Amino acid sequence: MVATQLLAYILEDVHQTPYKELLAKYIEKPCGMQDARAFETEVSLLATGYNENGSHMANQSIATMQASGGLRYSAANMVKYLQYQLNERTKAVVLTHQPTWGTSDGEAIGYNWNIAKTVDSKRKLFHSGGSYGFASHCALYPELGFGIVLLANESDRNTQASLYDLSDQIVEGIYGTPAALKAFQQQLLAQNYEQAAAIYKAVKAEHREFYLSEEYVNEWGYKLARAGKTQPAIALFKLNAALYPKSWNTYDSLGEAYEMAGNKSLAVTNYQRSLTLNPKNTGAVEHLKKLGAAANK
Repeated sequence: MVATQLLAYILEDVHQTPYKELLAKYIEKPCGMQDARAFETEVSLLATGYNENGSHMANQSIATMQASGGLRYSAANMVKYLQYQLNERTKAVVLTHQPTWGTSDGEAIGYNWNIAKTVDSKRKLFHSGGSYGFASHCALYPELGFGIVLLANESDRNTQASLYDLSDQIVEGIYGTPAALKAFQQQLLAQNYEQAAAIYKAVKAEHREFYLSEEYVNEWGYKLARAGKTQPAIALFKLNAALYPKSWNTYDSLGEAYEMAGNKSLAVTNYQRSLTLNPKNTGAVEHLKKLGAAANK
């Protein structure tokens, strides 16, 4: 939020123009958002936000912080924005879709877009946010010519993650499970999640587009673990550590799965490996204390 607001101040200074006018000129007009009311303050025209307890929340009304969570657009106008962003013949759009930090093979950020790669190596650009009883999620798939925006007027600590998952479910419902992922899932189940790394290698050889990000595998493993499927979770965390051996987080997750399974020795080994890669991993230190083990061998 701080970076977004700072960018708005910089743009105002460079162009010597109020942010509201810049928004109208460079965003709303090109996108065809003629009826946009980004700075709407009339309460009767605004949705009411709620927290997890169902209590009404105040609307963001700080005039000097509009860029970092105070803009208000309807779902219809957001669809127009998505259509504009999907047109990569526009130079400004192309520029915003290029990574300015990181790479799409791991984690990348463009001009306020998070950039990732799907399991079938397509680009996914997304962003989410929330404030005072509201949450939103927006995702673009340029190769599919598809975008989605989800808006909610109830917000708790899980809302943004739920919108992210719902967005992925909608995309899968429309386009189906990618062939490579389907083959991988089927073979994992057929072999009871044993030899996950070998299965991955075989599927990758047949489907060159197959791609598993560290975050994707990690979340998959935790979903299995939360469902009580500890051994399959361990198999996926082991695969993740093999795919990303320099990541402290893969070993931390593997250590946690072994701890859940009651395998103290391997839990300690992986927590210690995680700490070797990231000495600031305080979570691993706490788990090792609980297991009665030293932080280092």
